[in-house]
Amino acid sequence: MAFKSVAREGADIVANRERGYAPPIVDFTAQARMLSGLILARYGVDIDIEADFFAVLMSGLKSVREAGGSKRDNRVDICGYADCGEEILTGPTLEKALVEWNKNKQE
Repeated sequence: MAFKSVAREGADIVANRERGYAPPIVDFTAQARMLSGLILARYGVDIDIEADFFAVLMSGLKSVREAGGSKRDNRVDICGYADCGEEILTGPTLEKALVEWNKNKQE
């Protein structure tokens, strides 16, 4: 079996993820807002978790799992979350991504 780097595998997953999910800026914004709401309901603390930071949190989750037992999936996902965070920070705004995504859903 040929070697495939976890970074390349993570990038491939991110490239293919939009077939089943919204663009990272849309998907991670929704998840970040949900987490913000849960923190508000539980702790009474109103914070605005941003989409790029949600990618950091998910990478952290996978890092904790990796620390508890090494699995390739964890390392691949860490790279994938880093790529999603980069796309969020350098790609289209939430508003532009929503317009494009909704247009593509209707086609």
